[in-house]
Amino acid sequence: MISRFRYKHGHKAAQFFLSRNNVLRAFGFSSYHDYLKSPLWHGIRKRVLDKNRSCCKCGNVAFLVFHGRYDEQTIQGHDTTHLYPVCGKCMGQIDKAIANNRLSHDEIVYNLKHGHPPPS
Repeated sequence: MISRFRYKHGHKAAQFFLSRNNVLRAFGFSSYHDYLKSPLWHGIRKRVLDKNRSCCKCGNVAFLVFHGRYDEQTIQGHDTTHLYPVCGKCMGQIDKAIANNRLSHDEIVYNLKHGHPPPS
């Protein structure tokens, strides 16, 4: 699975998601999907959206949250500074950019924080 992912998305992206999955497994989640279905994530997501309902990319109403980091503090909800509220349209664009290998995760986070791509 990882080798096919690496072929399509590159070694850096494969390592990034492998690292994320290892952190999730350390907290008892078998997959990212299981984490997103968990009461832990639902509580974290609610706190983030209660604080700010505006999409950090376009300003529309946000109902999703993008993970800027997958470290232990963020996964557990102790640190929400790397969780970004986004609308469905912008999340779709983010997912597409990752899937098509157009932007790295770091570039997407930079865009969400600053509203524009990083300088070349």
